[in-house]
Formats: sequence, structure tokens, C-alpha cells
Amino acid sequence: MDIIVDELGGVLRRTRQTDQSLLKFADSAGMWMMTGGYMSNTAGIDSQRLCIKTGEELGKKLLEYSPPLMLEHNDPGWFQSSDFGHQYYLEFLAYQDVDKMDPESPRYNKDDQTKVYQWYMSTVPAVDAKTGFYNFFDAQHIAVKLKGPAWHNYHIWCEKFKQEFDPKGVSNPPQPFDIDEIANRHPEFITQEVREAIDRAAKH
Repeated sequence: MDIIVDELGGVLRRTRQTDQSLLKFADSAGMWMMTGGYMSNTAGIDSQRLCIKTGEELGKKLLEYSPPLMLEHNDPGWFQSSDFGHQYYLEFLAYQDVDKMDPESPRYNKDDQTKVYQWYMSTVPAVDAKTGFYNFFDAQHIAVKLKGPAWHNYHIWCEKFKQEFDPKGVSNPPQPFDIDEIANRHPEFITQEVREAIDRAAKH
């Protein structure tokens, strides 16, 4: 970098912060302090219109899940301009009390756990399917085989890739379908709402 700057006669200056991350997430430790844990729900780069629409929709839906998730007062997520303003980055986070999620914790709450996982595994992908936003955190908390039909059947390509390079399933099983395995073991985490949203998106 210094070589390029020197060659072109550039001057190093402080970078002007232009996205919301400075206000919300500048202190990485502070991201955990509010509730003890957080998770990015959706993230991706798309048009400004789609990022705003998806963030606003998630902000409204989160009200139905607060509590057990921390109230964010309709915050539409973290926006950041990219490609000189031609595109935008959206990331939406939710914050949970991890002690209530852990079955071995004395503060464990099964109802809270179910509602939090329904948010992550059902409500978020239902909103993505409704708006058309492509979430690059899919396999982090969304069942690949569930969501795949609404996104060009990418789950089929995941299966083909797995069969080609790991036909015996020895590499980190059950990846890339570990969230599908959780969904199979806990069908209460997958709502009818997300099934219908993905079916509608897959037909268009």
C-alpha cells in the first residue's frame, strides 16, 4: 500500500467513518455485554432499496420476539455503502441471554430457547424469502435443504459437491447440513410461516 501511495503522490489521511458500525459495534467487547451473546441473522450486499426493505421488515418482526431477544426498538440493522453508493451492505443482529439457551444452565428456559431458535431458523429466512434478499449466513443458522428451493436449488449443488469430494462423509459430519440436522431433531424450530414463504418464493 505504501508503495502505491508514494508512487502516485498520495497523502495518508484518517478514514472517514461512513457506516453505522462505528455507532453500534465499534467496541467488539460491547457487542456481548448487553445480554451475554449475539448472532448475525442476515447479511449481504444488494441494492439500497432491498437492504432497507429487508432491514425494516426484520426490525418489525423482531418486536414479536422481544423478549426473549433484546428489544431493538425497530432498528433496521447495520447499513454500509459499497461500490461508491451503487450497492449497500446490510447486517442484522439479535441478542440473547445465553444462559437461558443452555440446557445445563440453572437459568435454562425451554420456551425462550424455542422462540429464539424460531427467530433464527424460521422468521429470518421467511423475511429473506419474502424480500428476495440473499443472506450469505445461510448455513450458519438456516437449514440449507429448507431454504435451497427458493434460491436456485443451491442445496442440490451442496449435495453434489459433498458427494464429489467427501462421498463417505468423513469431513466434519454432518456439514454442510448440520443446521438441517438440528431442524430434524427439533421440528418445533421450523414454523409453517417459513415453509409457506419459501414455497411462494420457489414458485416465482
